[in-house]
Amino acid sequence: TYCASLGNVDGVPVTSFPLDLQETEKVLDILTVYHVDTIVHFAAQSHVDHCFGDPLCFTQDNVCGTHALLEAAKRYGQLQRFLHVSTDEVYGETVTDRLFVENDALRPTTVYAATKAAAEMLVHSYMQSLSVPAMMVRGNNVFGPRQFPEKVIPRFIVALLKGEPCTVHGKGKTRRNFLFVEDMCSAVWTILQHGSIGEVYNVGADPAEERTVMDIVKTLVHMIHPASRVEDHVVFVEDRPQNDFTYRVDSSRLHALGWSPRTAFADGLKQTIAFFRASSS
Repeated sequence: TYCASLGNVDGVPVTSFPLDLQETEKVLDILTVYHVDTIVHFAAQSHVDHCFGDPLCFTQDNVCGTHALLEAAKRYGQLQRFLHVSTDEVYGETVTDRLFVENDALRPTTVYAATKAAAEMLVHSYMQSLSVPAMMVRGNNVFGPRQFPEKVIPRFIVALLKGEPCTVHGKGKTRRNFLFVEDMCSAVWTILQHGSIGEVYNVGADPAEERTVMDIVKTLVHMIHPASRVEDHVVFVEDRPQNDFTYRVDSSRLHALGWSPRTAFADGLKQTIAFFRASSS
């Protein structure tokens, strides 16, 4: 997609194939030639703001793209694991103090979340009836170096480094948990090594570390412009048509496999700021 960059894997010993997941024959050829045993499916349209203006794009990429990849996996027939990466947003908004667990009903409130839930249903059906050995992950918001700067944390960092204001939806009172990218990667690796086929795993930061959007702005301003007033770096804009207040997930199933997040939020922010500061220079 537009937010991908092959530069992110420069110097990394990987083989890249820029293609559309819906090119099933090409995907099948790659699986066959390289004797692939594991697919980790991160590919998706994921920027919620865009789903209000171009919702069909999300269906095409997130649902049809996943379906095509599953079909290639089924036809290949040699996979040991198909790990589908979903989102905590499939549960819908948290309205009580109770944390979502993996067998809770899915009640998505945006087109983005609905397409991810629909993709999950396809994964489940291919696992149940067509023998694709699948597992699923539902994660909190992820952040870190190299993230495309449309997402809230890199967007704020880039704005502050440029001396521009942070644009905040509504009053910035929505709350989110954020997981550093290395912790997300370690969660995926743990599931690939120790997870069970057919299971779903929530991947969440400590619920006690939940923050409002304005909390994030304040922290970043203090890190980047410590002598400034926070209000000098904020512009409030119209809220999204739908902006869920929060999502809270219970990660006990994953903790039982030996995983827990290791990166403190502030440490993750420092690494992310350092990356974008170096990139801007």
